[in-house]
Amino acid sequence: MANMNPKRLRMESLLPIGSLLEGGGQILRNAASLSAITGTAITIDNIRAKRTKPGLRPQHLTGLQMINSLSEGSTLLGASVGSTEVTFLPGHQLRGGPLVADTGTAGSCMLLAQVALPCLLYSDQQNQEESVENNEIQLKGGTDAAMAPPIEYLQRVLIPTLRQHLHIDASLNLVRRGFFPRGQGLVSLKVNSLRVKSSGLPSICITSRGDVEEILISVFTAGKVKHSVGERMVATAEKIVGTRVAEITAAFADSPLTDRSIKINKTCVHEPPERAFGDGCGIILVAKSSTGCLLGATGLGERGVSAEDVARGAADELMDLIFNSEACVDDHLMDQLVIFMALADGRSEVIAREPTLHTRTAVAVAEILTTAKFDVRELKEGNGGLWSISCQGAGISAVGVTDNDTG
Repeated sequence: MANMNPKRLRMESLLPIGSLLEGGGQILRNAASLSAITGTAITIDNIRAKRTKPGLRPQHLTGLQMINSLSEGSTLLGASVGSTEVTFLPGHQLRGGPLVADTGTAGSCMLLAQVALPCLLYSDQQNQEESVENNEIQLKGGTDAAMAPPIEYLQRVLIPTLRQHLHIDASLNLVRRGFFPRGQGLVSLKVNSLRVKSSGLPSICITSRGDVEEILISVFTAGKVKHSVGERMVATAEKIVGTRVAEITAAFADSPLTDRSIKINKTCVHEPPERAFGDGCGIILVAKSSTGCLLGATGLGERGVSAEDVARGAADELMDLIFNSEACVDDHLMDQLVIFMALADGRSEVIAREPTLHTRTAVAVAEILTTAKFDVRELKEGNGGLWSISCQGAGISAVGVTDNDTG
């Protein structure tokens, strides 16, 4: 386990980062994960200070309790719903599953997955057989929730990107969808520990998008939301994509699309009763490029919003990303790559649009809790711009810390 020798434990009496930049739950998620991995004790104050309801919400508390359970010998202080200050003293090593984490609400269990994934990656699983069978956790809550990535985003964008560029062996399986207001969704996350390979993470280089070759339109409906609603969403998205592709390729010979036919794949499923709790629908569009870049956009059905409007929002978002930018990742993926760039060994670089507040917050937290150093530079002005986010990683391996660590 990286950096868990007591003599290397870095004690931070107070990290006043709860209200840093974005000031939301992302600070808790990234800080707690990095604390458990690096052995840095943390106290986070002003938790969600900029929110209408400050302090821990049930899903944030569940995330902290989950990491506390994964970190053997750890101590978690001040953690309760509404708390605005918590202290986490990480234990001597991270263990893997089995484990069940339940938000008890419709809070996103996908955000729990984001917390758990790096911790499971650095867990003390000693061999391939043990890793495959035991390094699994079950997460309960909302699988498709507002203000959070849906399960298909992790399945189709995040995890494949981590697998391609970082060789991370992970899978996220849907058991049952859950929606607002009751949640009750269930997913299974499996991650093979780096201990299996006795290595760390390689650097990430996602700097050339190439040509967009394929676009996936995937829609689901569940419960009382009829399959025909999903079909309308698919039709709307397909029309927008087809029209925009035709317009751009006709106007610009050097457009981000090849002159070959763009393959459009469509799926539309109505979940059987055993695969969903409650009523809901959603859409994801994923563009895949010739260099393997994956760019996604999602939409979640909500009361009072037509199926067409939900699909239009997601389709327009992806088309804007493709045609008005040369970014290699979407904004949400950039947010989620920061923690892995910080942990990796060597220099990583990702080309993206102007960093969101979430991305800048993730960078700030990573630089506080690791020796990683980021360089965020604008490359091109314009709609969304084009930016380079690079990082000299801390080089944290599953069996120790490289010389980059001066703590």
